[in-house]
Amino acid sequence: MSISKSKLKTIEQELKKHLPFTLIGVLTGIVLLFIVRSFFVDLIHFDSHETYEGFFHLFHYLHILLSAIATSAIFYRHEKSVLKTIPVGFVATLAACGISDLLLPFVGGTLLGAPMHLHICLIEHPAMVLLANALGIWIGMITETKLNRVSYFSHSAHVMVSSFASIFYLVSFGFENWAAWIVGIALITTIAVIIPCCSSDIIIPLSFISGIHGHEHEDEHTEQKKPD
Repeated sequence: MSISKSKLKTIEQELKKHLPFTLIGVLTGIVLLFIVRSFFVDLIHFDSHETYEGFFHLFHYLHILLSAIATSAIFYRHEKSVLKTIPVGFVATLAACGISDLLLPFVGGTLLGAPMHLHICLIEHPAMVLLANALGIWIGMITETKLNRVSYFSHSAHVMVSSFASIFYLVSFGFENWAAWIVGIALITTIAVIIPCCSSDIIIPLSFISGIHGHEHEDEHTEQKKPD
């Protein structure tokens, strides 16, 4: 698989547009974590582990859905092939979401000395994972046909949700006294989100397309500036 200069240029443009959402997502996720603890754990007295794990699964499945939408939308935008979009959507989404939400938080938490537990949802809850993935691929292709550039919204939304999933994985399966490790958790989450999510939604689908116009984005901006 070779990546032409036009593909590299398009990948760079896509990354520049979406990169800021990673830091926003991490900061928002930390704020959400404190809100969940204050309300559900401290005020209502729910079990902390069950509460954090419940939020993790909610955000992980939502992450898979949104990631599949973004991946399939970007790929389908250029290829217009259902048979090619489906395997790319499945493989890229499952790999990226697993690495982002589970593997990298597990490795990062272990390196910081937390007694991390590796929880793999694809093995323990395969039906929910595959259903969210399949639904996301279908929505991605349909909405990309009906609504141009839907991948921008789905990518930014799923990056934020991925931040939430990674944070709640860390506090569910290792960091019990997480407040003392909040800086380390923020660092792990940033790395866990930016690498696999951008690879899944942008780099992988744009690397596998048969052809791409190097000046696609410039042409669109030029058309928008033309006088009526």
